[in-house]
Amino acid sequence: MEVKVKKQFFDYEIEAPRFAGQEFEMSEKRYEELTQNLLDNHGVDVKDVVEIIKKKVGEVSPAK
Repeated sequence: MEVKVKKQFFDYEIEAPRFAGQEFEMSEKRYEELTQNLLDNHGVDVKDVVEIIKKKVGEVSPAK
């Protein structure tokens, strides 16, 4: 899926910051990991940090 950063965060997977407005590819598994990490470590909802802007054919929506 393609996501757009709404609020800057440090992406530990690539060991670099992701800046507001930046768009990049993210796997569904990585989205789920980010969702859990943001909630567990910072009490932040992933939807406040990134926005899904495009899904690849066959991808399903992340669990709520």
